Amino acid sequence: MRPLAYLSDGYPTLSQTFTLREVRGLFADGIPVEVFSLHAPRDVDPRADTTVDPPITLLPAPWAPEVLVATLREILRHPLRFAELAARALLPHTTPWRWPLQARAPVHLLWGAWLAGRLPQDAHVHAQFVGAASNVAYMAARLRGATFSLTSHSDWGLPLLRPKLLHAAFAVAISDHQKRRMLALCPEIPAQRILVSPLGIDLAAWEGAAATSPGPMRILATGNLGATKGHDTLVEAVARMASEGIAVHLDVVGGGPERARLEALIHRLRASEAVTLHGARSHEEVRRLTLRADVVALACRRTQDGDVDGLPIVLMEGMAAGKAVVSCPVGAIPELIEDEVSGLLIPQDRPDLLARALLRLERDPELRARLGAAARARVAARHDAVAARRRTAQVMRAWLSGATEAPLLEAREPA
Repeated sequence: MRPLAYLSDGYPTLSQTFTLREVRGLFADGIPVEVFSLHAPRDVDPRADTTVDPPITLLPAPWAPEVLVATLREILRHPLRFAELAARALLPHTTPWRWPLQARAPVHLLWGAWLAGRLPQDAHVHAQFVGAASNVAYMAARLRGATFSLTSHSDWGLPLLRPKLLHAAFAVAISDHQKRRMLALCPEIPAQRILVSPLGIDLAAWEGAAATSPGPMRILATGNLGATKGHDTLVEAVARMASEGIAVHLDVVGGGPERARLEALIHRLRASEAVTLHGARSHEEVRRLTLRADVVALACRRTQDGDVDGLPIVLMEGMAAGKAVVSCPVGAIPELIEDEVSGLLIPQDRPDLLARALLRLERDPELRARLGAAARARVAARHDAVAARRRTAQVMRAWLSGATEAPLLEAREPA
């Protein structure tokens, strides 16, 4: 079986527990995998465990002497390939164009040159996400002459998507929405080259979810404090409810660039008693907050520049815990939540409508219970981590063993 080089922005990472499960599943299945991590874990991230994790290699700093030497070596070995990749890195290549992603592409090429020198000739390179990790994987594979694949989660940026899809042996999309998005931007490739494998979560971890705490209705929102999460809309909705005397409390977990703006908004709305910003927390702490919540909510939005979440894990975990969930019909969320059946979907950027939906749930415990039970059943049917790991292992084992594309298609389970 050919070796697998698995690229991740960071491994292990608190915000990517699905990557941890996927990699450990591949390793446990006997697939010869080595993880290459672009960034070192943070203090809040889980620790690597040599009993369940494959070898993990942290990429050196892009300006480290060994990276520059490797880059020079690849220029001399493959001048035309390197020139092609340099042109792709320097010319506009995001859809739509975004300069922050564009500016990092030359760094990805340096890392790709370093990785190319580390790859066995017969290696296959796979990357999680369509951003930095897949840029590095694509460039390394092109320089080495190796095969390449990627998993796509969200629309944001889609840097170098067209050349990556054109050269990929296959791609994995976590939702039908994401597959449609990829095909729209690269219609030349056969649709069957993109496998849809819904993201999975550990359902066993949410068995027998604890009852909610007495007192005000508790709402939990977890995720990076960025524009796509819509935390500001949720804060405004909860502040409206609190100002009308409704007993409600919002717990927001996560760190990110919007924190200062959210703090100012909470102060302006005089909502400090109704909203708590917890910052980044461990997965166990998030689990505890989820179990005591009555509602899990994310007021997700598609931003003006097209950025949107893929399939938020917090919503899936809330559903697995049997909680009523509230969100917005953007990205792949409508594939996860069926409005009025397994949750409530509210138009984005409408704190008034969001407050009205939350008020319904506050006043109707039976509605919360009905939606929560349906949510649990939906996630169990479509997003089981065990099934997701089995699909990934089947795909990789088939490809690394020399199968054609046909076996890849068999890995998708019916919706």
